[in-house]
Amino acid sequence: MFVFDWLDSYPWYVKWLTITFMVTFGIVLVKGLATLLADTIVNVVSWLIFLPVRLVEKLFNKKPKQEGLEVKKAKADTIEAETETKA
Repeated sequence: MFVFDWLDSYPWYVKWLTITFMVTFGIVLVKGLATLLADTIVNVVSWLIFLPVRLVEKLFNKKPKQEGLEVKKAKADTIEAETETKA
């Protein structure tokens, strides 16, 4: 192979170790890039799919503001006073 002509001056095991390393590194690199690309595609697609769902939830599922503890106590006292006056 003309790509590996520079390896001709080394013993056979150096050639095979170098080629094995290069092939393994290439496989790992390609697999890593493919995984990164696939994860990115999945994240973008899921974000686009659920974007309308989140927008609809924001528009139609407005929760009432949480009341403070003082307001709850005042309401409870008012209800208690009303029940006492009725009884």
